[in-house]
Amino acid sequence: MTDASLGAVIKNIAALQLAKNAPSCFCKIDCSTRMCGCKKKHTLCTDRCACAPDRCKNRLRPTNTLAERRAAAKADVAAYREELANVNTTLTAAIQTKEIVNAKLVAALALVAKLDAEIELPGSGASRDGGAGGPAETSGRRRCGRRLAAKLPGQKRTKKNKN
Repeated sequence: MTDASLGAVIKNIAALQLAKNAPSCFCKIDCSTRMCGCKKKHTLCTDRCACAPDRCKNRLRPTNTLAERRAAAKADVAAYREELANVNTTLTAAIQTKEIVNAKLVAALALVAKLDAEIELPGSGASRDGGAGGPAETSGRRRCGRRLAAKLPGQKRTKKNKN
């Protein structure tokens, strides 16, 4: 025998030993439990296994072709664009509604300011200097002969000394 034929024989023997040691199973159901020889060795089932390829859960499934994946991606993009268009129309309507509400609010505030200027409300301007207010306004500020400081919103009242 020559060196080339001896090398080929050694390679064939090594391939047979690898194939002999490669895991395979004889499952009759679906290779989903640890009873499967391939699953025990944490490998996937191959063509050497005696399990049914259509029922085996431990096999790689053939992937879609490139054309199928592109068609699915185009359908997804079209669906996303349609959804984006719906969101844009909804946002545009919301912005227009907000602008209308803001315009009405500005008009209402202008009307309130105009009415406030025309009608002098109690507690505004002249009535606070003690002229027309009378004792009803000051009765809440005097107690036991001591003056209380004017109360600001969120503050406690403090007593002022007569000094």
